[in-house]
Amino acid sequence: MEGSMLTTDHQFDLIIDMIDMILDGCKDLAEAKKKIKSLKRNDDSEYKNRESESGADM
Repeated sequence: MEGSMLTTDHQFDLIIDMIDMILDGCKDLAEAKKKIKSLKRNDDSEYKNRESESGADM
């Protein structure tokens, strides 16, 4: 079980690093929220595109 905990810690660190990169340069909370929302929307549309290309129903 220790191995899985190290992986989880490593993944958590990577996520925090990605958040740091995303928020870098944001002047305020509103800009940060807009950036995050934009990324989420892009991710959702990319997921839907992949699903439709594979022929899977949602």
